[in-house]
Amino acid sequence: MTGGSRLPLLVVQYAISGNTRRTEHWALAAVTDIDQSSARIFHMKGNTDTFALDVLDVPNITKSRSYRGGFQVGEISGSRLHDLELWVTQIPVHRNNPKWDCQTWVIEMLREMHMDGRAVVYDGVSESGIRKALEEEMANDEVGYELVDERLKN
Repeated sequence: MTGGSRLPLLVVQYAISGNTRRTEHWALAAVTDIDQSSARIFHMKGNTDTFALDVLDVPNITKSRSYRGGFQVGEISGSRLHDLELWVTQIPVHRNNPKWDCQTWVIEMLREMHMDGRAVVYDGVSESGIRKALEEEMANDEVGYELVDERLKN
């Protein structure tokens, strides 16, 4: 990754079980190497009473058995990846609220970054659009079609 390169920002989803509200865990991924599918992942870990931001550098987002694809919502200069990490720490974490979870956090984070004019989230990105795209991505995964990480390579 070079400082001036443009890094795709994806909302990625992972299958989860045992959650009464959701069947997918969402995270924001800044893809640092398209060919290797490596990324810096920003996500909520824990449960309703222990939610906390977790930032991981993963060598290949597709290696998780629960990975179900994603949707590109923007891009950021590689030189601003540290800024992105600071921005996401400013998004409030709500504990002990059963209506708030990792998906809510991702949507709030994207809205905040777009409203602040940080120009990393594409115009027109909406919660309903993300949900529709991720449903389509899940269907692609179920039948073995290309997922976002493969489409980025083309």
